[in-house]
Amino acid sequence: MRIDYLGHACFMVTGDSGKRAVFDPYEPGCFGGALRHAAPGVSAELVFVSHGHADHAAAGQVGGRPRVVDRPGAGKSGAAAWLGVRTFHDGSGGAERGGNVAYALKLDGVSFCHLGDLGHALSRAQAGEIGPVDVLFAPVGGHFTVDGRGAVEAARALSPRVLVPMHFKTPQVDFPIATLEDFLKTSPWPAERKGSAAEFAAGALPAPTALWIMEASR
Repeated sequence: MRIDYLGHACFMVTGDSGKRAVFDPYEPGCFGGALRHAAPGVSAELVFVSHGHADHAAAGQVGGRPRVVDRPGAGKSGAAAWLGVRTFHDGSGGAERGGNVAYALKLDGVSFCHLGDLGHALSRAQAGEIGPVDVLFAPVGGHFTVDGRGAVEAARALSPRVLVPMHFKTPQVDFPIATLEDFLKTSPWPAERKGSAAEFAAGALPAPTALWIMEASR
């Protein structure tokens, strides 16, 4: 199994079967140039879009004519099965920034969860829908999403084996959000640096919870 961090909130996961899924591809230069990552430059069979903002919904940037999933509900494609869980982009039931879909993806025996731009604490019902999680991708920057403490709360609700932070301020992301270093000050788990790609065996993931820090490849 492999995870590639492409930048911002965009990851590609590749199963042992070779099936590839991309979460939340971005439009380079969107929001007046505030997002400066280069194009994702990958191909995949599946693309998951958490909501319609340009830094998360640029499915056209992914090659290979993928199937695009952009709404709640269950689906299946070969070695991949998923459930999109309805959540919100803010703490006001979507009144400020609208809806958001958190995706639980089971690929070749590994359960991934991408929270998109989650803006509130997960309810017990939402956590139950998502179910067991091996690898959790969680926003940590705050302002538009939960902050570092909110990400820790989400991880405690879902008990993933691995937590990968995303959606934080960098030289390529000029949004009014917190940095990764800000999150690390609040994290109760020691960080492991993984670079832009992490390979692992499905049965060799750590017990809850390891914190993997990844660097954008784009």
